Amino acid sequence: MNKVTVQSPMTDQELKVRERALLILLKEFGGERNNRAIYACADEWCKQQVNTNGLVSYYKAYYKQHGQARHTYTG
Repeated sequence: MNKVTVQSPMTDQELKVRERALLILLKEFGGERNNRAIYACADEWCKQQVNTNGLVSYYKAYYKQHGQARHTYTG
C-alpha cells in the first residue's frame, strides 16, 4: 500500500522566498536543462530559509553535483 504525504500549504513568506529562489536559480542554472533539481532546491530552501542568501552556493554544493540529493541546510 502506498503512503500519501500531505504537505501543508506554503505561507506567504515561503512563497516569496520560493519565487525569488526560482528566479535566481533559473537565471544562473536554467540553461543546464536540470529544472527538476532547480525546483526541488527552491522548494526545500523556502521551507528552511527566510531569504536567498547563500542559495547559489547551496545549489552548487548539493544539487548541481549530486542531482536531487536532499540535504538539510544549517547555514
